[in-house]
Amino acid sequence: MELLTDIGTASEVFFTPFNIAVIPFGLLLGIIVGAIPGMTAPMGTALVLPFTFFMQPVPALLLLLGVYKGGIYAGSIPAILFNTPGTVASSCTTLDGYPLTLRGESRKALDIALYASVAADLFSNIMLILFTGLLARLALEFGAPETFSLIFFSLFIIASISGDQLFKGIIAVLFGLLMATVGVDTVFGSNRFAFGSVTLMSGFSILPLLVGLFALSEILVRLAKPTLKPDTQSKAEAVGAHLSLSEFKSLLPTIFRSSMIGTVLGAIPGIGAAPAAFFSYSEARRKSKTPEQFGNGSLEGIAAAESANNAVCSASFIPVLSLGIPGGTAAAVILGAFLVQGLTPGPIMFKENLDVIYSLYMGLMIGSVFLLILGYFGIKLFSRLNDLPEGLLFPTVLVMCFFGGYVANNNLFDLKVMLIAGVIGLLFRWLVIPAAPFLIGFILGPLLESAFRDTLLQNEGQVSAFFTSPISWFFWALSLFSLYFIIRRREQ
Repeated sequence: MELLTDIGTASEVFFTPFNIAVIPFGLLLGIIVGAIPGMTAPMGTALVLPFTFFMQPVPALLLLLGVYKGGIYAGSIPAILFNTPGTVASSCTTLDGYPLTLRGESRKALDIALYASVAADLFSNIMLILFTGLLARLALEFGAPETFSLIFFSLFIIASISGDQLFKGIIAVLFGLLMATVGVDTVFGSNRFAFGSVTLMSGFSILPLLVGLFALSEILVRLAKPTLKPDTQSKAEAVGAHLSLSEFKSLLPTIFRSSMIGTVLGAIPGIGAAPAAFFSYSEARRKSKTPEQFGNGSLEGIAAAESANNAVCSASFIPVLSLGIPGGTAAAVILGAFLVQGLTPGPIMFKENLDVIYSLYMGLMIGSVFLLILGYFGIKLFSRLNDLPEGLLFPTVLVMCFFGGYVANNNLFDLKVMLIAGVIGLLFRWLVIPAAPFLIGFILGPLLESAFRDTLLQNEGQVSAFFTSPISWFFWALSLFSLYFIIRRREQ
């Protein structure tokens, strides 16, 4: 009876014309932000945050959540059409999305990205509502040793993404880890590979590297090989190649498994959407009946990546609502919005502001419906972007590259990094070295180092601390199994 009373009170708070209207508006803003390379979803939420200071708590939080979710989804649009991830979280989508575009099947790729995103969003919302307390307690079990074993396993199975280029994939991962060490040591405060440069003391930003490695290198490839063009299907066929119902049904197990992976990893503070996408992608490839299609236009690959990174969105708010701990960068921004509104996330909020929590739950569920509608009607426009003449398209993408490389930190050094990353990406393509392992190594490098150091510092340098937890043993065992399957696959 008390539950019904609380839901009724929350319904009165939530169901107002302004609250309903702010959800699609936030999603639309997020889609615009996410579709621009370099303008990440967390950046979008940060830009919108000042406009929420004078709003009521519920519409303010719904607006920010809409921007975040729309941004994560929309990152797949340029990733599929132009091999240019709109956000870091969508970098994994380029592996199979762009090959489908080259075959003239961009509409089908955009379809599965949308449907997988919405399905994962709904799944993650339900998990947030039903199991916030349980998943938050599970996340609390992840200390430094558990995090280290998880990240080590994630890096280990990145080799499976490399397919037949296993050795080159390992080199790419190690190169990414090396690049992640540039900057000031967080423990001792010493400079590493800064070479006397003040700018290098802060390390390399992910956005210039991402834009250069994928987008700029693609433009350089087109300049080097001007005859390289997408499949010469007619425009009508390229736009009208919908995802069939039978294809979608065949992808449901992948979507469900990847949504679970994204939900669990999203509830762990600091993991993020990009590692979840790559982890899910690796698992999908390992379990697939056609692993050779991954990296060459696999629908399973897109479904796995987009399901995982979108499931992280709602899951990252599990520790926020339960413990007041942000699960990621965007969650940290929205946590700030909670505090600005005079709300204190955590157990006390479930006692004093339960109507706000239930209102957010309602907004999240309705937001999934609005995302499906906006995406469905927008795909017709998005898929036609690929029909633009290359003389117009690639100069526009080049301008967006420079904008995305500069806007992160507003300095020219990032543009230099982007240009160098573009050349490196071009060399990777010529030498057939996969870029994805390099990127994920760079993203996970700081987390791996931090977990390694924290474990040793907390346990007086005892290496045995990495093997004392059941969770750690679970991931070490998975690493051994992965090594076995990789060796076995190489022998076949």
